[in-house]
Formats: sequence, structure tokens, C-alpha cells
Amino acid sequence: MSPYIPQTLLSSSPADIWGMLPKRVGLPLLLSGSGDAYVYSCFETLVEELGRPDSPYGPGLRPVLNDMALHLWELNPLSAKAASLLLLLHDQQAFLPRELVPLCKFCRSLKPGEPRHMERLKALFLEGEFSEATRLLDRVSMAEKDNFFWLHYAILLGLRFGELDWYAGWLDRLELPGVLGTLLRADYLFARNSLSEAGLWYEKAFQASGLTEFLVRAGECRLRSGERDAAASCWRQAFARRPWQVNLLLRLSDLIRGNDRPGKLPDGRGLILLYSWNHGPDLDKALGSLAESELGTARIVALENGWTDQSPRILSHWREKLGDRQEIITLPTNIGAPAARNWLLTLDAAREADWVVFLDDDAIVPPDWLGYFGKALELYPQAGIVGCRIVDEAVPM
Repeated sequence: MSPYIPQTLLSSSPADIWGMLPKRVGLPLLLSGSGDAYVYSCFETLVEELGRPDSPYGPGLRPVLNDMALHLWELNPLSAKAASLLLLLHDQQAFLPRELVPLCKFCRSLKPGEPRHMERLKALFLEGEFSEATRLLDRVSMAEKDNFFWLHYAILLGLRFGELDWYAGWLDRLELPGVLGTLLRADYLFARNSLSEAGLWYEKAFQASGLTEFLVRAGECRLRSGERDAAASCWRQAFARRPWQVNLLLRLSDLIRGNDRPGKLPDGRGLILLYSWNHGPDLDKALGSLAESELGTARIVALENGWTDQSPRILSHWREKLGDRQEIITLPTNIGAPAARNWLLTLDAAREADWVVFLDDDAIVPPDWLGYFGKALELYPQAGIVGCRIVDEAVPM
């Protein structure tokens, strides 16, 4: 099967499509095209604009609407809501390849399991009792063998909370229809950091379905494997198919220009500010990562926010290692995070600094972290604030 290509979407250039979009849709999409809740909000707005009796927008935007629904389903193919929405649009104007229609119908048919199991699972998730959650999922899946609904929670446990060995058993025993099994296997390999193998599975899924998201993920595997040209090729193809996805365009631009790599450290005097309250082990790791990173001439100021645990001893330990590069400020009581930030900003050293960094007490920084901030400041010298993506160190996916 040849990859499905939405010809009606490709017949218009990206500039034409952006020119056609209503401002109520285009402006939010310029801010971001990621996240299912955010994209769904933009989708609903576009539906409203196209459905108005006096709407000036013609059928040329219908392919964008269809592709947004397709993207929402790609992000969560086990969602009955996303599958139902996709099939509703397909019934109005056939645009899905015939091989995908049965899979969408299968996903639409997924029904929630027993409410009592749902409530218990949610409680275990909130409490962080993931081992108990795996046991409960195993029990209910055996009792409801034909209900693939529970796979949604298995994916959460496996990929988001790191129960990968247990999740692999689920994948091995389930007979998943169509490209769904290929996708879940690729995601599992990606979580295992088996990037080359995961990339091949994503490419296999793309060839079987033509779904753009698989091409995006294949490019991510290529990039993390150091194959920058191959990653750029994947993302060029993906953007040609999905020109409303501005995040993809920006990532491709950064990749081609080398802006995704660290630059020199920020110029001038820098101050790294952190505060904590009774998170001794986390604070120890955070300070350890800071000490091993490239800081240039930047100094560290740590605020003892009324601690009653072993944190003061940990701070003293790192004070001995870092010497004059670390300063400790002690408060007699916990004043809370906002007040702690404000307190630190009133320090003479902060007022005299050219730049300051706020770090949480559980932030583990990579060795070249400040170089990435330096690159961002170089690219956007007018910016007053620079931020970053935060991921779970133990479960980076």
C-alpha cells in the first residue's frame, strides 16, 4: 500500500492555507499546534467558523479540519471520542484510506470498563501505587478479555510511569488490529531508547497507513540517533502534509539552522537561585548536577526555607565542595515558593546580576544546560524570560 497523501491539502501551499485560516483559528495555531486539548479547541473554533450561515470561508479549509481530526486520533488512537469524530467527518466527505476505516470503527467501539475499577485505578495513579495498579489491570483485563479499553491505562503505566517490563508482556499477548500494534510496538521501543529499531517501526507504520504523526516520530528517532539530515527529511515531508502544525515547522527550522544545539554561556554575571523545603534527597541530586555542569562564572544561592530535615547538612556539604561559588541564606520558617522567589530577587547579588536562573529543588540539569539558554538569548536578545522543556528524569518519554 502506498502512504495515504491528503491531496486536497497538498494542493495548497502553506502560505495559502495560513492565509485562508480565520484569525480565531490561525492566531492560536501560531502559538502552538501541540497537545490534544489545545488542538481540539482550535478544531472546534474552525467548525464554528465554517458552520456560520454567513461564513466567508469556503470548502478549501475542509481538508485542514479533517487533518486536525486525524491528528487528534493519531495522538490517542484508543480514544473512542477521537475515533468517533474522525468517522463522522469521513462520513460527510470520504478522506480516509479504506484500510484505516475498520481500525477507526474498532477504536470507536471501545467501551469503558467497570466504574468501580475505574475509580480504584484513578486512586492508585494519584497515590503513585503503580505496582498495585499493574496487578489490578491484570485482573480486570483477564475478566474482560475482549475489552481493549484497559490498554489505554496499560500504556499510561508502561510509557508514562516506566513500568516497561510489565507493559512488554501486554504487547506480547494482545492481538492488536491493523497498524495499531505497529504503533504501540514503536512507542515501546522508543521508551526503551532503542531508537534505530523504533525508527524502523515508525517508518513501517507510516508506510502502512500514511499517518503523518508516524513520520514525525521517525524523524525524532533519527535526530536522537545523530542522523540530522535524515530527521530533517522526515520533518520536511511531514510539514508538507501538515502545514498548520507550526511546532513542527519551528523544530525543522531549528534543526536546519543548528539552533537546537547549545551555544556559548550567557554573557555577564549570572546567579542561579534555588529554594527548598524538606526535600533533602532531591536537593542533593540537584546540587550535584549543578556542580557537574558548565557554569562559567555563575554563582549559586540556595535559600533554606525553614527546613526541619537533613537539608541544612546537605547544603553545608555542597558549600564545602563549591566554596565561594555557593551562598546559603537561612530563614526561620517556610514562607512558600512565591515569597521565596521574591526574597531571592531582592538580594544585592541578584540586583547586580546580568541574568538570574530559578531552579526547583528537584531539577536535574544536563552538563551543557546553560549553553542552551545562552543560545536562546543569542537568538532572541529582546526576550526577558527564557524557559525550557521539563521532563521526568526516570521516564523521559
